Amino acid sequence: MSNFDELHDRKNSHSVKWNAEFLDKMFGKGDVLPFWVADMDFRAPEKLISNLKERAEHGFYGYEFRPDHIKEKIIEWCYRRHEWEIDPKNLTFAPSVLSAISILLELESREGDGVIIQPPVYYPFEETIINSKRKPVYNKLIEEKGFYRMDFDNLRECAALDDVKIMIISSPHNPVGRVWSEAELVETATICEENGVLLISDEIHMEFVFDHLFFLTTAQLEEKLRRNTVQLFSAGKTFNLSGNTIGIAHFNDRDLQSRFNSFLTRFHLNGVNVFTTTALETVFTEGESWFDELLLYLEDNLDYVESRLKEELPEVKLFRPEGTYLLWLSFAEFGFKGRELEKLLMEKASLALDPGRWFGEDYASYARLNIGCSRKLLEEAMDRLIGVFGGIKS
Repeated sequence: MSNFDELHDRKNSHSVKWNAEFLDKMFGKGDVLPFWVADMDFRAPEKLISNLKERAEHGFYGYEFRPDHIKEKIIEWCYRRHEWEIDPKNLTFAPSVLSAISILLELESREGDGVIIQPPVYYPFEETIINSKRKPVYNKLIEEKGFYRMDFDNLRECAALDDVKIMIISSPHNPVGRVWSEAELVETATICEENGVLLISDEIHMEFVFDHLFFLTTAQLEEKLRRNTVQLFSAGKTFNLSGNTIGIAHFNDRDLQSRFNSFLTRFHLNGVNVFTTTALETVFTEGESWFDELLLYLEDNLDYVESRLKEELPEVKLFRPEGTYLLWLSFAEFGFKGRELEKLLMEKASLALDPGRWFGEDYASYARLNIGCSRKLLEEAMDRLIGVFGGIKS
């Protein structure tokens, strides 16, 4: 059994989540409790730690290749967890999920072309689009009674625009936590296919699904729809390996995959990190029980936050996520937004949350809270949050 209640001091590491110097650059204050970036505060599985130590003690860190059986371990995992049958020929490794998105933008669009995203959404999507000299096209999610859904009428309008070439979806959605239903995925993929728009599905959070829901990848849609899609995922979120980056791209179009592989070769992006190979083999072979325990712990954390807000601070609206360990909170009832809300969180509560405005200009009264931490740390965060905003309420 793993001890997820154990507290760990990460302040003196180079962690972007905890390092005071980095926090000061990001938030203007270094002495805060961080609940922002999607980085969990749990030690990796002990087997992974021991295997990485053994690899390090080998003492040789020269060039390596990635053996074929690594793909087989990933394929076995995906079938066990999601009944997703994968042809190993359809898998390509990339430096990261975001780098894979950048490459696909280069291959399937031109400068000035439009790329559809669905605010409020993971902010590096927009940054990547703009940095690639493409144009974000916003298909905003609709919020109704504490639940977000896609706006398909608007999506049809966006996809029909002449300069729109690509759509990026977050599945499960970051930050609102939706696990898209089969009907929603079919409708999205159909609209994209009918308009010649490539559908890129960022599925990096696909293992984090609550309330006995089932995650369906876009690769499991009917052939006509899935051949116009690319799935991107990683062990990074599942096993907290984001600092040991590796992305996995699943293609349904061999021509696109071939061009993607050529891009990797051209820019020397297909090298192999000596520790990543060991990490992938370990977690996909021996990490499942650790992750199952983790998922139960995270769901308990979710229930805890939901209960405390409901009982002590109902003015803060929690959109209970179906997936991810990230909570989307609305502070709209207090009338604070943007810098004013961030100042309260930082200066009064000494909490670093992802500001809502990062996810879209219409979400300045929101914030994203990471519950991937020990219960004791989460209790401290809730005490501070309720202490500050409860005082405003009274």
